[in-house]
Amino acid sequence: MHVAQKLGLEIRSERLPKHADGKQLTLEIAEPVLIEIQGRETSGEPLVGGDEILIGRIALKTLGFVVDVENHRLIPNPKYPDGPVFRI
Repeated sequence: MHVAQKLGLEIRSERLPKHADGKQLTLEIAEPVLIEIQGRETSGEPLVGGDEILIGRIALKTLGFVVDVENHRLIPNPKYPDGPVFRI
């Protein structure tokens, strides 16, 4: 049972994305979910492909976070420490 099933999410479709390592695997797309990290919220359609939960680049950018690779942590984007800035 994968994470989407455990959460009771409806699977809506499938896609064949290309991963960073060049591999292509069919992933299911679940209904939209609310993503909250450190008090910041966004929504998105999760790609379901197993038991591990990964937060993607688009969600992190929308939330205004960057990965501090050296210290293995998530930090607010130094350019916008108070939250994401949207240009309209």
